Amino acid sequence: VLDNHAALNGVDCAALGADWASCNKAVITLTNHSHQAVTSHDWAIYFPSIRQILRTDNPAFTITHVTGDLHKLEPTEKFTGFAAGQSVDIPIVN
Repeated sequence: VLDNHAALNGVDCAALGADWASCNKAVITLTNHSHQAVTSHDWAIYFPSIRQILRTDNPAFTITHVTGDLHKLEPTEKFTGFAAGQSVDIPIVN
């Protein structure tokens, strides 16, 4: 979590549909610990979040609500991959 009071720091949480016009800024970091580059678009990561993901600020990824608190992170057509040992940050607003 980068900011627990994003609405006070320039994020229009109400326009994003946040409950009580309150939201957070956070970063999801993916690190490729393998010895091979990740180039495929055929993968997804499922993760729980009790807070709704309102925005993803990396155009190479999208996050969708599946059900309950389950969300799905997956690459978009703008995903170009990442090399072995490389990390990729995915800033989000939730």
